[in-house]
Amino acid sequence: EGYETPYKKPDSRKPETVALQIAMGTYEVTPDVTWKKLLDMYLEMKRPKPNKPKPRNDRQQIKLERAATRAFEKVSLVLPQGMDTPLKELDKQTIRETVRDLWPIAGTRQKNISFFKAAFKIYSDETDEDVTGLNRIFSNIVTDDEARRDKRPRRSFTPEEQGIFIKNVMDNEADELKLLVQIMNATGARNSEVTGLELNDVKLDAEIPNIKYRDNSTRLLDK
Repeated sequence: EGYETPYKKPDSRKPETVALQIAMGTYEVTPDVTWKKLLDMYLEMKRPKPNKPKPRNDRQQIKLERAATRAFEKVSLVLPQGMDTPLKELDKQTIRETVRDLWPIAGTRQKNISFFKAAFKIYSDETDEDVTGLNRIFSNIVTDDEARRDKRPRRSFTPEEQGIFIKNVMDNEADELKLLVQIMNATGARNSEVTGLELNDVKLDAEIPNIKYRDNSTRLLDK
């Protein structure tokens, strides 16, 4: 008395189960999951949850969401329906070639691929769908040779190389780029710091003219 039969969710991946549900009028047709929906699922899962510790601070959260969105949007440019392309229409070879072209550096490619793999896992956990075929899209897309190649230490320009670089910019580039390079050369600022400057950051009429690098709506500083 009081015993309830345990409920087991029907396995809609089995044709016989689907046929039975259709006959009983309980089969629900769900829309195809699209590339955009996959991104939305990923972002939602990565956002802070009420009454739970934040896995990252606000700055890190915004950076993560922007990076993931950029990665999905870049790949969507080669998809037949862009961000609205159903997952079942993804072409393995096209995506692999696109990923290699977009991110020729192995480390950068691996970082962006991690967004897609994580999104596929979230999709699988949420829907019980088998994503083995989707994950194969990215298998061995970063080779050991590439990883070793990209581990070569980076170095700064020598004074001679820096002089050649600046001369080429000043001789050949637009005024806007010339100004950016001059600021970087004079202050040691990074690309993201200079390109994210706003008018209020540049104090030319101060007692000591200065430039202030800070977080703003355009750019976040990592360190």
